Amino acid sequence: MAINFENAPLIEVIVELRWGAGLSFPPPGFPGVPTQLFNVNLEASQHEEFFMNFGAECGSRGLQRAERIVPQGFPVIPGQVVYRFRSSDRSQQNLLQVGPGVFTVNGLPPYKGWPGFEAFIARGIDALLASRPVHEVSSNFSSVNIRFINGFGEDYFQDTSRLAFLKSLGFVVQVPEELEAVAQEDDSTFFNMNYITNLKGGAKLQVSVAEGAKEGLPIQVVELGTTHENVQPTKRDLLEVINISHDLIEKIFLNMTAPIHAKMKPREV
Repeated sequence: MAINFENAPLIEVIVELRWGAGLSFPPPGFPGVPTQLFNVNLEASQHEEFFMNFGAECGSRGLQRAERIVPQGFPVIPGQVVYRFRSSDRSQQNLLQVGPGVFTVNGLPPYKGWPGFEAFIARGIDALLASRPVHEVSSNFSSVNIRFINGFGEDYFQDTSRLAFLKSLGFVVQVPEELEAVAQEDDSTFFNMNYITNLKGGAKLQVSVAEGAKEGLPIQVVELGTTHENVQPTKRDLLEVINISHDLIEKIFLNMTAPIHAKMKPREV
């Protein structure tokens, strides 16, 4: 059964798909070569057609608010988001983003649970698959990444330090004895960590811990993410790895935060 905290720590959920599309830039040392510039413009034109087709697919699915992130005429690098699409219902915060070789689904607070967000992901995947250029339709996605970014504020510290809070989540924060002898652990002490490991089946798990801020107040950022590589370009295959990743991340998160569930008075949903 899913658990929601009264003061939910979730900052953002990001599902990101990447593939081999990208712009061709003139090689260093040969600026202004007409044939190279022509290739860039041709490639850019092809990407613009993809963006317009994707926008039309989004519009037919109720995502009619479009925002261009990179100004028209500016160079775009592979993997850079160019357009953002939102629902015409301004109370809906989730959005889709697209660029050459990249597509993201972003879930923002208030996050109302995985089933609703999964349905939004499915709508986005439908729009993407329906608008991919002909030469990319059968190409696998090089990576499918899902990230849950959480920010624990002072309400979670319960009058203790951030290091003590991280220890309650199960992180082992160890420093040399020489540092312990001279250090005074307080609210100014923070801990950054990036842990990456392989999972059974070939995926990767990444856990990142860092200092952050939200609305001007300090938070402890804990990010959980997984990456699957070389995924078949079908809705079924994409949703399968996305749901597998979600289930694993949710299990890790709930086990990690079990010691603070009672303190934060979670409600069942």
